[in-house]
Amino acid sequence: MMTQIFLNSEMAMMITTVRFGFNSLLLAASIFSTAALAQDAIRPLPSRNEIVLPCCRCIDGKVAAIDVSTGTAPWQVNSSIPGATGSFTPGAISVPHPAWTSTPALGSAKWLQPSTSTTMQNFQNGFATYTLKIRVQQCTIPQKVIISGKLAGDDVAFAYIDNPSSPPSTTTINSGGGANFPLAGIKSINGALGTGPFTAPGVYTLRVVMQNTGQGPAAIILNGQITSVCKDRYAPTDTRPIDTRAATHIEPVSR
Repeated sequence: MMTQIFLNSEMAMMITTVRFGFNSLLLAASIFSTAALAQDAIRPLPSRNEIVLPCCRCIDGKVAAIDVSTGTAPWQVNSSIPGATGSFTPGAISVPHPAWTSTPALGSAKWLQPSTSTTMQNFQNGFATYTLKIRVQQCTIPQKVIISGKLAGDDVAFAYIDNPSSPPSTTTINSGGGANFPLAGIKSINGALGTGPFTAPGVYTLRVVMQNTGQGPAAIILNGQITSVCKDRYAPTDTRPIDTRAATHIEPVSR
């Protein structure tokens, strides 16, 4: 009987110890979860109208690509064209003008007009500015962010990158003058975000200025992507060339 009582007491102590340990784990998990939620609560959330670039996940020069084409990325427009003024999400034209020759260079990109309508319209002469916000995060592994693609416009369009430097700076990224809509008018765009060896964190703006001069249809189309090239060293003084042979994969657009 004494042995049984002793065993029962020992088992009770073991059960109490296990319960205490389990409760401690629950308490620790609760504290960790609360801290994580608190950190998320104070972390600034990205806008739905911007693209957030993921950080490099490696240091061997791999490239992450994001589609910034019109009709896919969250472009906005600010128009000063009479009868179509304001800031809004531009409409992707469902049936483009026959003169807007579609080519493989433009891929699946859509023509965007300075209107919320998807039906092609005629506009007065004037300017409309299309913008796409690109957020570069503060990352452990440094990266160089580059944009490339093709641009066309009706009647003419120019592409720029606005850098959040101090003071702010702007880079023209379309080559060979303004882009227009005949096949020969499609222009290449190519440029880096930022001016240093690595792209600094911040919100950059891909900006396309379109001018309508013919009092008719007006729109832009851009087929492009952003690539983040990871360097294999942390020091900004590393001058070795970037390894562009690494694999490229498409990341989903962050909303």
